[in-house]
Amino acid sequence: MPAVMASVAQPTKVTDLRPLWDTERVLRNPYKGWYHHYYDNGTRNYRLSSDADLDQFPGMDHLYIRLSWAHFEPEEGHYDWSWIDDVKDHWTPKGYGISLRISTCETGEAQATPEWVVAAGAKGAMYKAYRQEVWVPDYGDLIYLSKLDRFVSKLARRYDGQPWLRYVDIGLGTWGEGHNHPMLDKVIPMEAVKKHIDIYRAHFRRSVLVLSDDAVHVHSRTLAKEKELKEYAAARGISWRDDSILTWPGLHNWPERFNVARPELFESAWRKYPTVLETSHYHEALRDGAYKPTPSGGIRAYDDLRGAIGLTHATYLGYHGDARKWLSDHPALAKELANKLGYWYFPNSVSMPPSLVAGSKNTIRIKWENKGTAPAYRPFALRAKLNTNGRAIILPLGESRNLAWMPGAEYDACYSVNIPKGTAPGRYAFSVALLDDTVSPERTIEIGLKEALRGPDGYYRLVEIEVQSP
Repeated sequence: MPAVMASVAQPTKVTDLRPLWDTERVLRNPYKGWYHHYYDNGTRNYRLSSDADLDQFPGMDHLYIRLSWAHFEPEEGHYDWSWIDDVKDHWTPKGYGISLRISTCETGEAQATPEWVVAAGAKGAMYKAYRQEVWVPDYGDLIYLSKLDRFVSKLARRYDGQPWLRYVDIGLGTWGEGHNHPMLDKVIPMEAVKKHIDIYRAHFRRSVLVLSDDAVHVHSRTLAKEKELKEYAAARGISWRDDSILTWPGLHNWPERFNVARPELFESAWRKYPTVLETSHYHEALRDGAYKPTPSGGIRAYDDLRGAIGLTHATYLGYHGDARKWLSDHPALAKELANKLGYWYFPNSVSMPPSLVAGSKNTIRIKWENKGTAPAYRPFALRAKLNTNGRAIILPLGESRNLAWMPGAEYDACYSVNIPKGTAPGRYAFSVALLDDTVSPERTIEIGLKEALRGPDGYYRLVEIEVQSP
């Protein structure tokens, strides 16, 4: 919509806001940053000693629940949602989100797919995995797929579109990663991968869906088949995650691309959907030398994490270990990447008339810059506020148009400010706030200005301005 000019033509005053930037302070913003593996490889790993483990972690966004189907449907038609609901009920009131992956094959569980599915005739076989026999499904079997479809329908009916649900992984293959390692060297057929995509997409119609790149990147799948599967997923709005960062294969096979197996998958998705990175279990990354110093005096893991985030335009990153231990070992990196992941907004300048006219629509312009690695994937509202002598006037500006603020570019946004008729003339402080008004209560979005400029209500003071009568 074209801007409506002020009733009295005035020269424009441009204020450079870059001297007011703060690029060090960690902004506490939603829908981006770190996540913690809460349930992972069973129900005991990476449990928290106290809420402080996450509350003190800079940029912590959500908890990642990865459990097997057998935990949720131990008997056919009998569901136990407490594995999700207990986490949700405790953490979402504190502002955290949740993400989910339901696996059907785990190396630590003999029967990640419930036994009643096998008893119903689903095809599969027992294989040795790290000294334990585990059941590996035939992922294209019709009985298995029918039972899984009904389970996913119930899961989606309960959780699809919930404001705290960041994304749902399509849990296919060992650990839900899209492969059969270490049980057998056999690719999951492409048609089976498509069936899993279709099941989740049919039922999760509002939430973000994510698929591990290992479902596409396997040594025995041709490049043509990889391309076909990538296009199939893209046509259905599926995003991607890479679980290879700092793992032994990632460190040794793809060092030139920061352990990322298939960067082209992320290139096809990141402008529309958030992408996700998962690192190796921290104790394994230490064992494999990921955190050793480099000849140049840096630390390889730091370089790889920075590079992988930039290459994949990641919004979310998990350190995959004990929260206190990882943060204690890498406090500066935790802060740096918390800001860099996803969106990170800075106003470069504000342009407005020397005075605003009461009873009229006045035009202001703000030049924005996104210093993060990805856009935000939901619109934020923008409001202005005029303050003087303890009085405040809130001025809705509509959508900020932040969906267009891609990383690495400057965006010139024009807004109309309607000063209420009868507003007393005088000098006012002019402040703005970005808000996520899709949730209740609405949440302010922090921007990269000095903390002293941010009021307790989330508005940032930009300039002083005169208000005059018509």
